[in-house]
Amino acid sequence: MKAVCFLFALWYCCVGRVSAADTIAVAAIDGYIALEKHQSVQVMPASAASNWQEAALSKAWLPVDSQWLSRGQKDIWLRVVLHNNSSRSQYLYITHGSSDSFVLTVQYPDTVLQLFSGDYINSSGLQFDDDNNSNGFSLAAGVTATVYAKVYNEHAHLYFHSFYLETPAYYDASLVTAYAEDSPPALYHAVVLGCLVFSLFFMSFLGWWFKEKSFMYYVMYIAGALLYLLPKTNSTYSYAGKLVFHVMPYYLQVSEGLQYVFYAAYVAFGASLVNAFAYRRLSVYIKTVIAVFLLYAASITVYQFATHTYLLPNSGFVLIRLLSYVLCIVAVVWIVLQVKSPLKKFFMLASVIFIAFTAWAAVSNLYRSVDPKPFFYITPMVALKTAVLLDSIVFAAALGYKMYLTEKEKRQHFQSYIQQLEVNEQLVRNMNVQLEQTVAERTAELEAQKEKQLRLEYERQLAQLEMQSLRSQMNPHFIFNSLNSIRYQIQTAQYKNASDYLMRFSKLLRLTLENSRRETVTLAEELALTQLYLDIEGQRFGDTYRYHIEVAANIDTDEIVLPPLLLQPFAENAIKHGLMNSNKPEKMVRISVSEVPGGCCICIEDNGVGRQASQLRKQEGGLEHQSLGMNITMERMRLFGLHEHVTLTVQVEDIIVDEHINGTRVVITCKQPTHV
Repeated sequence: MKAVCFLFALWYCCVGRVSAADTIAVAAIDGYIALEKHQSVQVMPASAASNWQEAALSKAWLPVDSQWLSRGQKDIWLRVVLHNNSSRSQYLYITHGSSDSFVLTVQYPDTVLQLFSGDYINSSGLQFDDDNNSNGFSLAAGVTATVYAKVYNEHAHLYFHSFYLETPAYYDASLVTAYAEDSPPALYHAVVLGCLVFSLFFMSFLGWWFKEKSFMYYVMYIAGALLYLLPKTNSTYSYAGKLVFHVMPYYLQVSEGLQYVFYAAYVAFGASLVNAFAYRRLSVYIKTVIAVFLLYAASITVYQFATHTYLLPNSGFVLIRLLSYVLCIVAVVWIVLQVKSPLKKFFMLASVIFIAFTAWAAVSNLYRSVDPKPFFYITPMVALKTAVLLDSIVFAAALGYKMYLTEKEKRQHFQSYIQQLEVNEQLVRNMNVQLEQTVAERTAELEAQKEKQLRLEYERQLAQLEMQSLRSQMNPHFIFNSLNSIRYQIQTAQYKNASDYLMRFSKLLRLTLENSRRETVTLAEELALTQLYLDIEGQRFGDTYRYHIEVAANIDTDEIVLPPLLLQPFAENAIKHGLMNSNKPEKMVRISVSEVPGGCCICIEDNGVGRQASQLRKQEGGLEHQSLGMNITMERMRLFGLHEHVTLTVQVEDIIVDEHINGTRVVITCKQPTHV
């Protein structure tokens, strides 16, 4: 190093000595000097020299020209000679604009000092922890030093003209001014991060509590936004910003990919919020968009690490953002037109906010290097932070509204359940009284042992009926009529028939209890229960009663789901109101299952008196009320369709033969969910 210094000192004395006109006198500096405008500064392309030693010997130096500096030069060399013409040591600062890297070499007569700064310099290589755009050095009294600066930018933005030689007083005043200017953005950054952190922890707790995918996607969206936005502020005012400078330039090489991971989480959450994944084609499209975003994130990250590229060219930036907007806008429009959801209005508002602000940020990014700025210009990161903040508020409100709707629905179901329990409880009390009277009448006539066994049997049946009335939706009139039949058979000493009837009746109750505990049953199970019910009812009619169940060959009854106890109330109506009032020698109930587009059709027919005659008999008997079992069945069908996305419709009509009513037909159409 001493030999190098000696050679350069000899070169200065013999060949390369500069004149006083090419030297800046330090004592004459009043605050600062704009180096790009000073006639003593020289400039040349960085390609002319690979290091400062070659630059010192180069003959390609030209007088500084600010216009030349702004002509798209990626990297340049600057040279200036400083002389301390005062009687004391002077400390000086050289401040530059936002450059990727700035290598400052100060050549003293007997030593060389090399300093680093710039946006993409790791914090371990910076001279000042809180300022990556400045370097400082001292100059002893009477000493002349040559300063070489190599400036590099990945993309030639117009910051090369910002080179200042500053005194300590001016530098300190500049820091105070910069602090005052940067404080509002830093405060806004802190507010945004605070809101996102609160949302992250609060929604994480709710997601853990409710076990819903919507909350999980929301947490992923907020976490991705936090990771992307956390360091997006001046490192002077943010611990996160300082932390990022410890991993420069690696963070810059993952920033673009991290942004699109966050976008993918946003799309997944929005689609989950309105249940768009339930629509087959729309679900495929949304999953494709998410996959494209994640694939681009991985690809661009690998590309930036492989090529050591920190920024995208403007053309590539615009193309990627434009494609992203098109994909997202198509998804939003598709969801608006097809998806039916009470949360769609929240999704639409959040989507408009996010797309508008991110588009604004993308457009503003194109004018970062333009001076003066257009009237619509805002800092791209401020636009993105605002979009994330507003969206997080809208989505939090949407999740709150979703919880409100869920709780409201639960309350309605609970109220319906309470009402049904009250009806069932009254039914149990009535049956209890009737059964106790029956047991009391027969106790005196039976032997002691038989009396005891009969009482135990009735008590067991009573407990079973009480449990059934609380859990099932079977029409209470059927239970009442069945027990009357048992009583009649016992009173008439038909003990075997009573025993057989009780066995079939208990099996029906057991199946009803088992099915009523379930939310869905298959069509095969429902037909089996209905067939058992028709068998029991057949004992009341004798040989004049027939029933027939027919299922089309192309119907898979194990694949069709229905609400439990759907067919029994309709079969009961056919018998009670149609056949019991009929004088025909043969009474018939026919159940047929056929295929319709998108589902199946279940038809229940009887050859009874028809609806009009049945209604007239009700009026004559003073029974004009509507069947409670039918009301319960219709309400259960509605709730089942709402939860299972199955369309259940019922149509009741008279069967007309030769202009005479020849029975009643009930047509139940079940269409399973299909999504386009």
